[in-house]
Amino acid sequence: MKELSVSIPNYNRKEELQRLVLECVRQIKECNAEDKVQICISDDSSVEDPSEWIFEQQQKNKEVEIKYFRFKKNQGMDINFLNSVQMADATYCWIIGNDDLPEKAALKTILDIIKMKEFDLLVTPFNMYGTDEVYRGTVQLFEESEIERVYQVSFGNGIGKNVLSDAKQNGAFFTFLSNVIFKRDGWMKNISKFQDKMDTIFIQMYMNFQMMFDGAVYIYEPCYIIRNYLDDDTNATIKRKMDILCGLNGVIDYFFDSTERDMLKELIVDPYLEGDLWALDLGEDYNNALRMVDTPKNRLYKKFFLEEKLYSEKLGNCNVVVYGAGKKGRDAAARLRKNGYNNIILAVTDLKTTDSAEHICKIDDVLLQDERRENIYIVANHFDVVKMTSYLMEKGVSSIYLIN
Repeated sequence: MKELSVSIPNYNRKEELQRLVLECVRQIKECNAEDKVQICISDDSSVEDPSEWIFEQQQKNKEVEIKYFRFKKNQGMDINFLNSVQMADATYCWIIGNDDLPEKAALKTILDIIKMKEFDLLVTPFNMYGTDEVYRGTVQLFEESEIERVYQVSFGNGIGKNVLSDAKQNGAFFTFLSNVIFKRDGWMKNISKFQDKMDTIFIQMYMNFQMMFDGAVYIYEPCYIIRNYLDDDTNATIKRKMDILCGLNGVIDYFFDSTERDMLKELIVDPYLEGDLWALDLGEDYNNALRMVDTPKNRLYKKFFLEEKLYSEKLGNCNVVVYGAGKKGRDAAARLRKNGYNNIILAVTDLKTTDSAEHICKIDDVLLQDERRENIYIVANHFDVVKMTSYLMEKGVSSIYLIN
């Protein structure tokens, strides 16, 4: 049995798949790991059939085990993810999205960790790039990101839940496919448990969270093993945004309740909840699905969202304070001006948070002058909607709206 399977669930993106496979083969040979690492490719009946090219690579690189399976009909992401793991014959699996790429010494790093440590789940930070190879940023999963963290968890027995509060980014909980190494046995014993979740696009989250409920050693390693290439076009569609939102919401509802549920929804689901969705007619099914997403952020949208057609009715002739003077705030102010509102105050928590050249006030200064709370406050932000709206409510503001 191999130590590690690089499991690749593939659909189209033939050039990206070729880049990924060649890099994996290169690294396997470079660290003399032919007896330790295998590559398992599960193709979901791609329109761009990679079979011939993969067969060529199998012949050229006979010393490297390259397993390949192609579905005759498209099965969907979740079944393909699972199949790439079922194909494997290794202690650990590393599922890599076909558009991502291992960092240069990733396989050696992972094999060294496997040799030194016993774990069930391992997550790492990662760098993001555009398809143009331009660096977009780094995703850190925990504060003090340079420190290794080891958690013995068994959520079903109430053990190790501090990992839920320690994590600062949703990538710590498997929203990103390619920064996770997991013990294959943990998946195989639950492989039939989630047959009703095969259209969620997040089967990996169900499988990995189940391991944490059953009992697992969860490790955060401060090393970089993967480059995440952002697919802006795919993720920009309304269907994709709603599928992600509803899929993530379903995972948390399945496993958690009470305080942990809200905490995780704010961390995992709310970053994908964009105010723009509330301004669109998504069709009956998606409109209903959007309203069913029960998260701290979405509760505020359900209560405070203001449609553009209601601006004149709700805002009247009051002073309008736009709380959030970054891009979202400036866009909101521009939309209000387009509708004839020129008596706008831009407000921020700290003036250092914006580079806008417009006149900006600190929100506390505005509130101090508005003793009778006669202004109308509009929160225009993405990540801090809950914090900002809650702050206004604590200060006794009753006229609050959210706009996209």
